[in-house]
Amino acid sequence: MSNPTATTTATGSDSIASLRRRFWALVPLGGSLPANVWLVRHRFLVGLTWFHACVIALLGPVLGYSWEFSLQALFADGTVLHTLFEGAIVGFFAFAGSWPALNRTLRASAISFGLISSSAILVHLSGGYIELHFHFFVMLVFLALYHDWVPYLLAVAYVAIHHGLIGTLWPDDVYNHAAAINAPWTWGGIHAFFILFQCIGSMIAWRFTERAAAQNQLILNSVGEGIFGLNREGEIIFANPVVGEILGFEAENLMGRRVVDVLDRGETGAGRAILAVLSSETLRTEGKGLLWREDGTQFPAEYVSSAMVERGERSGAVVNIRDVTRRERAAEALQQSQKQYQDLINSIDGMVWEADAETFRFTFVSEQAEQILGYPRGRWTEEPEFWANHIHPADREWATQFCAKATREKKPHRFEYRMFAADGRILWFGDIVTVVVENDKAIKLRGVMIDITQRREAEERARRNHDRIGALQEIME
Repeated sequence: MSNPTATTTATGSDSIASLRRRFWALVPLGGSLPANVWLVRHRFLVGLTWFHACVIALLGPVLGYSWEFSLQALFADGTVLHTLFEGAIVGFFAFAGSWPALNRTLRASAISFGLISSSAILVHLSGGYIELHFHFFVMLVFLALYHDWVPYLLAVAYVAIHHGLIGTLWPDDVYNHAAAINAPWTWGGIHAFFILFQCIGSMIAWRFTERAAAQNQLILNSVGEGIFGLNREGEIIFANPVVGEILGFEAENLMGRRVVDVLDRGETGAGRAILAVLSSETLRTEGKGLLWREDGTQFPAEYVSSAMVERGERSGAVVNIRDVTRRERAAEALQQSQKQYQDLINSIDGMVWEADAETFRFTFVSEQAEQILGYPRGRWTEEPEFWANHIHPADREWATQFCAKATREKKPHRFEYRMFAADGRILWFGDIVTVVVENDKAIKLRGVMIDITQRREAEERARRNHDRIGALQEIME
């Protein structure tokens, strides 16, 4: 018998595990932004940090603060030197975030400190003006654009220390509200509550963006063609791995490079044709041309460039490229094979033909047909019963029966018959018929008609001479 308690426990464990999986599915992975996307967002946030640095530095002169210049004035409220110093702090972080020698996380962390410091400085300079506390919430929303846990958690920790430690030990520096000053722990908890839910909202939006990006990347990577995107300046902003394989690059190394530099190498070619959709009236262009690989070799490719239109303006283009080297080689090989086959057919001392196995209507005859019988080649395939109608009446029935027998037995046959040439002559032909079988059904007949007129005439002369000799022998006896 089953144990109800054990079953209930197992069900409860499964429910907890399911809830845990659902919760974890809402947590962003972080660090997932492509380099070019991250750089665009980083530049925006660096600019935002510099903006705050300038605003803070100019607050003193604009608000008419004291122009006292001394060491004490540097740390004293109400002086121009103090606001300049506070602005310089934010500017330092903006400068550090702009330093390309640092990796992504360090640069993002510098900007994180700069923006959250600007929030704390603005609250401080306002004397704890309560509405300015919302500046923290706004900066946390902006910092979620990085999709990076390190700078985001550093900013959250900064806010927690500012409101939890400084706000409780020195509430006059953080709040200008009597209720907050009298109950800093309560107001710290209220702010923590709003910060928490602001973080949850940002993380959910962050996670949804990650999922959409992952799905788009999966679709992009699963396509068998090379696909990449361009911005208005013609720079590559995304590319799937197939593009890297075609061009001989790592896909990441294509980011930020101009498409004409990659595909054309300074020459007028497909790259410039692809860019035409960014400036011309057409929204789509397609063509074929020679593209460059990283190793300096060229290859034939087909491309389709489609303009991306946002709010009525062209913001970039999506390009599909396909390496057609193999296809062209196959086409060349097929053309060469067909030429060799045609040369072989033309070298045969006879007429090669092909006909339907049921109707005996000819579908192909070689060039020798016109040379041997004198009829235009087109008549053989255009007139349904051309072959049968030009067979000598005495041979017509059994010649067609031979073809029917070959079709029925699905094996080669050889027979001889006479046909009328265009000039009225009667010619003898030896015909070798083979059968093309598919799915155990004869579908085509193929053969070679060889002019054996001279042989048959020689045989006839020999027969007549033999008959004369026999007759003379009978007379002499």
